[in-house]
Amino acid sequence: MAADPPPQPPTLVVITPRETPRVDVEIGAAEIHTGAAQIRIAYLPRLAPLPGTLPRSIAEMPNAFQLLGMSLPYRPGQRP
Repeated sequence: MAADPPPQPPTLVVITPRETPRVDVEIGAAEIHTGAAQIRIAYLPRLAPLPGTLPRSIAEMPNAFQLLGMSLPYRPGQRP
């Protein structure tokens, strides 16, 4: 009995490119891919305000001595 010849690999291999998503959304930007154009839209994400950034705190200059819990050195009896 003769051994079977080894199987031949296919002579034609078709490789299709991976399909990219049409819309890619990330924090701060969205990309839209169409056949005619690639559009990128940047935006500012809506986040909760940080403590101390309210309009009341913007109206006055922060006092560094008060924030650090320090006071100006005064001579006895000279404090205003």
